[in-house]
Amino acid sequence: MSVQSVAIPTPVGGVGVRRLLGLGGVLSIAAAAFHVLLARAIYLSAELDEATRALLQALNVVGILMIGFVGIAAFLYRAELLTTRLGRGVLVLTVLMWGSRAIEEIVLFEGSPVMLGYCLITTVAFAVPWFASRRSG
Repeated sequence: MSVQSVAIPTPVGGVGVRRLLGLGGVLSIAAAAFHVLLARAIYLSAELDEATRALLQALNVVGILMIGFVGIAAFLYRAELLTTRLGRGVLVLTVLMWGSRAIEEIVLFEGSPVMLGYCLITTVAFAVPWFASRRSG
């Protein structure tokens, strides 16, 4: 009786890529939770007229759904994000979303270093796995 060795495939990019996706997932879920709290602030704002308040709430709900989706996908669908065309497309859109949010922080807002850093770290947390997935497949 002989023992054969079986090669166990390793995930794309290894542990570091999975950890970065996990970090991106945690940061995205935290951002979605922040936006849930932001909804109340928008609702209570006395400075906004009704049409502006409605528009901000609608955009905020879409933001919660999209950011929440990305956060959940980073945990539940890691392999798919790294190995399928659709998953890589989601990673690209996520990098663009967080990268554009970092640019918006500079151009549209006061440029909070904390918020800028948060967006840049989240961008990198999704960009590195995307680049790793392109090299391997």
